[in-house]
Amino acid sequence: MQAGASEVTDANTLALEKVVAFVKKQRPRALTKEERLDILMLYARMSLDGEKDVSNRVAKLLGRNRQIVQSVWRDFRTTESVRVQQVAANRVNHATKFPRTKAVVSLVVRFVTERQAAGVTCADVLTCLEAYNVLQVDRSDPKAAPDGKFIVSVAPSS
Repeated sequence: MQAGASEVTDANTLALEKVVAFVKKQRPRALTKEERLDILMLYARMSLDGEKDVSNRVAKLLGRNRQIVQSVWRDFRTTESVRVQQVAANRVNHATKFPRTKAVVSLVVRFVTERQAAGVTCADVLTCLEAYNVLQVDRSDPKAAPDGKFIVSVAPSS
């Protein structure tokens, strides 16, 4: 055994397996730019050192799939750059369901401030906006949820 190397015991193995599981759970599935750069660095260094089966070694060291390592390496060799795909998500800004005028905003702020001690729900705010003819609400819709998700249209401005 090398000097300074720690002996692998069952307790150490269990602790190390917990670390690996923790990292796998916390790490996002999509590779970041930094992870791609780490893959490239390891691949290049190991290849320069004459290592055999570099893809599998890098994949094992980083806890990634061999195909991912090969894909990152192939992409770099083809493009000579690192591309990171954006993770699929809903990043589109949607139009609001009610007009954001100063009058409407001040009405909502005043309503919430007056009833702050009692607590205010979305349904309360919706009822207030309906009472002041800011919104038209279809309460007869059987699919409509009672928490204010049944806004049909904005009432015409007067």
